[in-house]
Amino acid sequence: MSDATRMKECLSKLAKEGITDEEIVAVLSVLEELLESLDNAVDFDTMKGYPVILNLLSTSTSTDVKTACLSLLTTAAQNQSKVQKVLVESEVVQKLLSVLSTTDMKLKAKTLGCLFSMISNYEPGEKVFLFKNGLNALKTILFSDAESAAVYRKALVLLLQLSRSETAYMVGLLWSEVTCRGSSCPAS
Repeated sequence: MSDATRMKECLSKLAKEGITDEEIVAVLSVLEELLESLDNAVDFDTMKGYPVILNLLSTSTSTDVKTACLSLLTTAAQNQSKVQKVLVESEVVQKLLSVLSTTDMKLKAKTLGCLFSMISNYEPGEKVFLFKNGLNALKTILFSDAESAAVYRKALVLLLQLSRSETAYMVGLLWSEVTCRGSSCPAS
């Protein structure tokens, strides 16, 4: 059976009524394995698979399902500009930024990892992250006493990646704006 056929079968299973959270997680795990291939990750877009995953991410009440969705998206986007483009144009960055307000540390860490995969070395994704207040989200995390070590680490890795990118100058300007807002910062 071809990978394309297997992906279509997985999407059909996800569309069935009454599928349990455990079954959804199992299907997402199979899909994640298939999406490790760039060709499959691009074909998955042609099959309109990413909207299905994004719908599950936004509508599921199960942390396990949300975590599996994030893991799949992380794998699909990892250093694959074609997939990063699809996801960024589907406004996934904005959706993930809203997930960062969760109090579930595992889910928050997974979300940061997914954002990292989605925007790393992909300038349009970095710009969307910056202009959709991604630095404010990182600031909130980094200045909070309530975050786990994994969340702090992932936030710092994402900030480090942004500082090394082509958008580094913009990161510096926006970061100073974020950190100086409402305080007395020295004039530039």
